[in-house]
Amino acid sequence: MKYQVEILPEAHSDIENFMIFLSKQFISKELLFKLRNLLYSKIYSLEYFPEIFMEVHIDHRRLLVQKYSIFYKVNNKNKTVIIYRILHQA
Repeated sequence: MKYQVEILPEAHSDIENFMIFLSKQFISKELLFKLRNLLYSKIYSLEYFPEIFMEVHIDHRRLLVQKYSIFYKVNNKNKTVIIYRILHQA
């Protein structure tokens, strides 16, 4: 059964802050667009197999996308995936 993905405001802000930072580093708009799309497509891929990625704490998991860690929680009872933070791995 398909899970519903919910992205918390903090996670949306994380992505927007990455885009702002990278745009100041003279990264092209095309590359920024591709990165944003990649992050969101990986997030929404969790609709189908949310438990496939590493558990970092009880019910908390991490999905790695390039240099970014997407932290999320799976609620099997409600069939939801909650994305709560996205951090750059320096």
